[in-house]
Amino acid sequence: ACLVGSEMCKETGVTTGMRTSEDGTEYIFIQNFMNETREIILPYPLRDLISENIYSGKTELPAYAAMVCVKA
Repeated sequence: ACLVGSEMCKETGVTTGMRTSEDGTEYIFIQNFMNETREIILPYPLRDLISENIYSGKTELPAYAAMVCVKA
């Protein structure tokens, strides 16, 4: 498992990015560019805006999947 945002995650094919909107909302983009599921560790609870699910701690990111999140 890799901590989201760490160098180790990048090495496993998972990338993250963050953008802040004009109203101050932080959006976290998590993408798996590999053809296999990756286990990731989230540093705090996040709500995925695509699925509307809330994730925290260890979670799996399927192959070629993406999440667009805000803090839960």
